Amino acid sequence: MKIERVKLDDIEEILELFCVSDPRHIRNKLYYKWRNLKSPFGQAHSFIMKLDNRIIAHYSVLPLDFRYNNRIIKVGFGQQAVVHPKFRNLKHIYNLMNAIYDYLMENSEIGFLIAFPNENFYLVKEKVLGWKRIFRSTAKVYKIDDILSKLSNVIIKGRIRKIDKLESLNLRSRGVANKNAISFGVNKDYIKWRYFDNPENFYIIFGYESVENTFDGVIFIKPYFDVNTNELIGHLLGLEAVEYPVELALIHSALKYLKEVLGISKVVQWDFGISPIVRFLSEYDYIEERYYVNFLGKNLTLDEDTYEDFLNVEKWCLDMHISDVY
Repeated sequence: MKIERVKLDDIEEILELFCVSDPRHIRNKLYYKWRNLKSPFGQAHSFIMKLDNRIIAHYSVLPLDFRYNNRIIKVGFGQQAVVHPKFRNLKHIYNLMNAIYDYLMENSEIGFLIAFPNENFYLVKEKVLGWKRIFRSTAKVYKIDDILSKLSNVIIKGRIRKIDKLESLNLRSRGVANKNAISFGVNKDYIKWRYFDNPENFYIIFGYESVENTFDGVIFIKPYFDVNTNELIGHLLGLEAVEYPVELALIHSALKYLKEVLGISKVVQWDFGISPIVRFLSEYDYIEERYYVNFLGKNLTLDEDTYEDFLNVEKWCLDMHISDVY
């Protein structure tokens, strides 16, 4: 059994492993290189486990910058956890993950790991690998008409328009009011990589333009096909704005677009933390609950007080800027 860092020559076999292990998420080389090699926060730390020169497992940790208490903390986002169906046992998973933890502590500045594991991996991480639960709940589904009926009086003083090229995005944002909150460091380079350079998914971006080519806010949305219910559903991925009225205007425009242009009648969201979208939707009744959202964390080098805050879900101002959970 060998554990190695991923090399370019390994990618094709890794993609074959993805296909066998989780056919819901079949990827291509362009996507793998984009996700793991081209992030503005640095390349992912990606590892494979080999048995008789055959790749049987893969895990990757993407470095991200989070703001907390007026400083930047490097957080690793655990992603692309796959183990070949014929080799799924706790020993293999335990050995691979612990080798990755050791590597990160010796060779990176990452102080804390986060992940959104599926139902199978969730219990393994919590019970066997020492991860702690930050939040676990179901995703909530909201009717767009129910929300729009209460937003009919939104006053829009600026101009809201779709943004189709990065050159037009000169964004102003108020940031997070609570400086002790844990918030993701979204910037223009990250937006370019995350949304404009993504080789696979379709995103729609609306901006609130107060002065030509200067935006007081921007919202990122995505249509998502739910194979379980056989319907197209909307998702509000992230929202940055200078003030609350701008947030309302952007949400209003995004929901109208989903309904009137794409024929979507519902949005699905997680409901934890203190992000603008979560705060907004907390004022509305959801109509159903769907799959579980498991948000876990693992400490590498944080001090005790900081670690305690990082396990407090009410500290997290986290939209889905970091990954398409749905």
